[in-house]
Amino acid sequence: MKAREREINHGVAIAAAVVALLLTPSLGRTQESAPAGSIFVCKDARGRTLTADRPIPECAAQPMRELRSDGALRREIAPPPTAEQRERQLQDRAQQQRELDERRQAQARDRALLHEYRDVAALEGTRRRLLAELDADIAAALDRSRELAQQISQARAQVDAHERGNPRQPVPPQLLQQLSGAAAALAGEQALIDKRRGDQQQVNQRFDADLRRLRELTERPQVWAADATQPVR
Repeated sequence: MKAREREINHGVAIAAAVVALLLTPSLGRTQESAPAGSIFVCKDARGRTLTADRPIPECAAQPMRELRSDGALRREIAPPPTAEQRERQLQDRAQQQRELDERRQAQARDRALLHEYRDVAALEGTRRRLLAELDADIAAALDRSRELAQQISQARAQVDAHERGNPRQPVPPQLLQQLSGAAAALAGEQALIDKRRGDQQQVNQRFDADLRRLRELTERPQVWAADATQPVR
């Protein structure tokens, strides 16, 4: 009941303020002499209801309402954003920019994909060529690895023979260098083989993804049309 009385009293106060402003000679806003203007109403930081015929400085940080001369609401005037709200706005704009950049990049990838491969057969042909090149590298490295393994085996046999025949003499340094050099070279070839096999996996993963997207773009043109018409500013 008290809340209802406060609401009624508040409405009466606003109506009285509107009438008072309309009847004030200094405003020059009588119905006969000039068109009706706006009335600004707000509550200041201390809870006082203020009215004026222009935006109220005391309510610069408070919500404000602009009323027509008949008391009807013309618009709500929001207060300036707080520091927290400004930070949130900056974060929102940054997120929107990231999404925009991602959409642009996706559209650029689609255009490049359609430009590079006219169909699925062309894409698969490129995949096979790249995999064949990697296979050739692996095969060559395996051949070199077999040769190095033979060199290591021969060097070890020589070391063993020297140790059996000359147990009191050290193994010749050149023989040890040959053995260690071949072992290091073999490790390098194995690392190359592992690298090329990893490259093959990456090629297949990339081409699998490109294949799925190319099929979407060529077999379902509406997908490309929908993505291409997304607004990019």
